[in-house]
Formats: sequence, C-alpha cells, structure tokens
Amino acid sequence: MALEDWVIDTEQSPCIDKGNPSDSVGDEPAGVNGNRINMGAYGGTAHASKSPYCLGTLTADLNHDCYVNFLDFGEMASQWLMCDMQPQSLCWQ
Repeated sequence: MALEDWVIDTEQSPCIDKGNPSDSVGDEPAGVNGNRINMGAYGGTAHASKSPYCLGTLTADLNHDCYVNFLDFGEMASQWLMCDMQPQSLCWQ
C-alpha cells in the first residue's frame, strides 16, 4: 500500500464534516470532503479525513455528497437547456 492510499476504517471520527458550514473546505481533497470542513487539527488541510463512504450510487446525486436534495436540483437547474455538442447547430434539432 502506498503512503497516499486511503484506509477505510470501521470507525469514523464524529468530527468529519462537522465544521462551520460557512467556512471554506480549504485544501481538503475535492470530491471526498462532503462539501463541509472537518473539525480538528487537519480540517481544511490536504491531510483531512475522507467523508464517510457512500454505499451505492445515486444517479441523481450530482454533487456526490451521498444525498439527493435541493443542492442536486440546483446543479441540474443551473445547466438546464444547455448544450455542449459540436457543432452547436446540432443542439436544437
């Protein structure tokens, strides 16, 4: 196992994702920080603990936080009727 590998423990700290919701997550690894800073010495750093692992894949969980909620709806709505096809003339056929 490389030093950079994550270890999945059977126990998780109650401080993971429990920091002030208005604080930036800082340098916590993107996609594994639950979009909320950890409490404690490593909160906001690249060495912060991962958020609890999602057991399944929720298709509508667009921000990958293990919940389908208004944040996912907001993500979907922000891209409503957008098209990324090339050439653009294919978008509205």
